[in-house]
Amino acid sequence: MVPGLLQTPAYARAIYTASNPLATDGYIDEMVGLRMNRVQLLKDATRPVYWVVLHEAVLRVPVGGSAVMAEQLDHISETARARKALV
Repeated sequence: MVPGLLQTPAYARAIYTASNPLATDGYIDEMVGLRMNRVQLLKDATRPVYWVVLHEAVLRVPVGGSAVMAEQLDHISETARARKALV
């Protein structure tokens, strides 16, 4: 699984839905919102140093379908290039 601070909303939604299939849409929305609020840590001027090591399986095992996974991989790549996190 991609670490929470690097997840896109669609990827986070797929993870929360898969891990708790009986959860209501409202609960899933709330959890995704909380996760996305934490992501702001990497956008702050005083952001912490954040190193991530991803196992190859994180990049190869599709989560949420091909469109969700493509968006997630693009996000990881863009974040690394922006030097907001080292992947």
